[in-house]
Amino acid sequence: GPSASSGPVRGRAAGSDDSMLKMFSPHVVEALKRGERPPPERKEMVTVFFSDIVGFTALSSAMEAYKVSDLLDRLYDRMDACAQRCGVCKIETIGDAFLAVTNLAGDQAPDHAVRMARFAAAALSAATATLVDPASPELGAVLLRVGLHSGPCSAGVVGRDHPKFTLFGDTVNTAARMEQTGVAGRAQCSAATAALILAQDPAIQLLARGPMDVKGKGVMETFWIGGEEATCTEGGCRSVGSVGN
Repeated sequence: GPSASSGPVRGRAAGSDDSMLKMFSPHVVEALKRGERPPPERKEMVTVFFSDIVGFTALSSAMEAYKVSDLLDRLYDRMDACAQRCGVCKIETIGDAFLAVTNLAGDQAPDHAVRMARFAAAALSAATATLVDPASPELGAVLLRVGLHSGPCSAGVVGRDHPKFTLFGDTVNTAARMEQTGVAGRAQCSAATAALILAQDPAIQLLARGPMDVKGKGVMETFWIGGEEATCTEGGCRSVGSVGN
């Protein structure tokens, strides 16, 4: 079939370089280097980030393919810089969806939710700094919807022909639901993530959205992440503190 990079909607896994190996336990790295398939590893507590571009389906059908591809490249370059700055591990992008995680290696236990809250703010800023089409500024900037959830997940290498590192489990699904039920330009998180953010850095402002009927989950209390302003520059992200402090 066609190569994965032949069209604008393509998966870009972060697993092809050495930076990803730091996320694995030493025995997993050794297995990968031997060409073996290590068993998935379960992590008891991570924070997962999921984002989508608002209106991407309409955008991608109205724009030429190379412009859609260029848009994703420009946005992901900014988001990748933010992730590196915030200590966030990008897992993969699938079309306009961006999946990332903190505390996968288990060394961010004290601040994994806060790191992700800051990254969420930075990613939203990065999007508003990214024009849909530089040749048509009237189309405006990119808008993201962002969802966060914290809990256990499994991480492992999947796929026989084209193996890639990915996350799976209910925590990932719930983060995706937080994104899907959110609104443009905002980051929505679950009560689990909100409680961790509050414990890890009470200066970050959270706004209770109230009970939400979430497909497959029933009624969930959700929160908007707000107040923690982050600006994204070409060189990465710079946190400028909390509003009102």
